[in-house]
Amino acid sequence: MAENTGRSIASSGYMLVRVGIDHPLADVRGYAYEHRVVAQEAIKRPLARGEHVHHKNGDKLDNRPENLEVLSAAEHRVEHRHSGRKRRLPGEANPETTCACGCGERLTVYDDSGRFRTYIQGHNPVASPARDSLLNALRNGPRSVRNLREQTGRTASCVRTILCGLARDGRVRRVSHGVYELNNAVEVENG
Repeated sequence: MAENTGRSIASSGYMLVRVGIDHPLADVRGYAYEHRVVAQEAIKRPLARGEHVHHKNGDKLDNRPENLEVLSAAEHRVEHRHSGRKRRLPGEANPETTCACGCGERLTVYDDSGRFRTYIQGHNPVASPARDSLLNALRNGPRSVRNLREQTGRTASCVRTILCGLARDGRVRRVSHGVYELNNAVEVENG
């Protein structure tokens, strides 16, 4: 930082200006972001907690008052939304759609946090070759972790993690220390 000029560019790309350590926007060295100082002067009041200063033209170093606007955090997020990101805008409708798994159930397009979705939670099983190889090995009867590791070519940690999830879902059960088998009642339902 060039201390003698009173101006420098922060690692974030914003201009820092020397305002003195008594300034309300100053850091411990007496510097503040120029765009926040200019915006505060333009609106003739201190920036409120949660208010953001937006550069209309996207240039972080163009701190002319006409290029700056003070926005709420939600408004600022909307301004910086990337194309391709599907998030619900404030006040935007939340239409219903049909679950993509084919079950026929209806759901709103955006969840409570404004995130786009096409499935009802739990309706989009993720393909897992490791899990599937373990289940296939267990179809031949009870197996030890060591045996499953050898049959599937997976690490012991991977095998244990998958077995833990399968046990939690009720698809496998522990027969003895380190030995597991399919829970046949559940596996018949899952096919």
